[in-house]
Amino acid sequence: MPEWIVAILRRAENNNAVATVCRETNISTARLRRRKSQHDGMQRSDSNARSMPHDNLLRFLVVEDQVLVRGFICGDLKEAYPGCTITVAGSLAEIRTIEQNDAVVDLAIVDLELPDGSALDWVRRSVRARPGQRIVILSALDEDYTVYQAMHSDVPGYVHKNDTAEVLRQAIKVVLEGGVFYSPSVLKMCREKQSDPKFFNKILSIREQEALQLFGAGLSDEEVAAILALAETSVAAYRKRIMAKLDLHSQRDLMKYAVSKGFSRLH
Repeated sequence: MPEWIVAILRRAENNNAVATVCRETNISTARLRRRKSQHDGMQRSDSNARSMPHDNLLRFLVVEDQVLVRGFICGDLKEAYPGCTITVAGSLAEIRTIEQNDAVVDLAIVDLELPDGSALDWVRRSVRARPGQRIVILSALDEDYTVYQAMHSDVPGYVHKNDTAEVLRQAIKVVLEGGVFYSPSVLKMCREKQSDPKFFNKILSIREQEALQLFGAGLSDEEVAAILALAETSVAAYRKRIMAKLDLHSQRDLMKYAVSKGFSRLH
């Protein structure tokens, strides 16, 4: 069974998540449940389970820099959950301000691509710091590394911006109830990426992936060596090995690959 399916099942807490995986992978429900029982962490954890608050007490955080999209999401939330309170953020800086004010939310809807950087690190940090944190990623990004990291972040919800509004509503409902929801289009995208023999995770080691992020940002061997606590000769060897594995022939090609796959971003 592909590792991304296992990763989802480890977080699956309701029948909807299991049914979605079955639909997108052509695995029977019975077979999937047999596989489910074979992996640690598959059982629901009472310590992490949280009851859904009353609708009129719900507190949402909407992280989206596009005003039109943000307005739609907020309007939909107000209609579906009358009396709810909504906090909005359009950048990482605004997210940090909200955190400093100790704002408590029941569910966050997060676009990963913001004007001052990716929100993925914030999502991963939030999930690690607060087990059971309810977050739904809503993103149009499809770069290999970004999607891979998002799928392995333990985030309970993931919807693509090409999905319908009804899919987003369903994701919000399932995640609010303590479940896991990955939209069919997200599952299909992940399946296609994992089936590619040139998928980066099948070629590069974890350490090489870390180095590639820095190479893609245009850092020199000396700068990368300082960050990774390695000798410059080791970093140079990493650079040469990565380029050979990816069949790249120049630093420009290396940076182009890193940006196109989501390892690095140009700002």
